[in-house]
This record gives sequence, C-alpha cells and structure tokens, in this order.
Amino acid sequence: MKNTYLPETKSDNIFAFVGDADTLILIAYGVIFVVLISMIILMIRKKRKGDK
Repeated sequence: MKNTYLPETKSDNIFAFVGDADTLILIAYGVIFVVLISMIILMIRKKRKGDK
C-alpha cells in the first residue's frame, strides 16, 4: 500500500517545477530569444543566396 501513490508524487514534483511562475517566464524568454536568433540567421542566409 505504501507504493500506491509513488507515481503520483513523481508527476506532482514535475508539475511543481514546471508550474513555478519564475521558471515558466525564464523558459518563455529563452524560447523567444532562440526563435529570434534563428530567424535573423535564416534572413541573413537568404540574402546571401540572393546576392550570388
């Protein structure tokens, strides 16, 4: 009977980590930063291919 709730506690720990507001904000800013950098790199590559 002890181990009955073990999987739920593991998932609760994961949700507690992801549910933290500061962590979600940092993850969101990181994703936005990566997307912007990748878009800039793609635009630079397209301009170089167009010039040749």
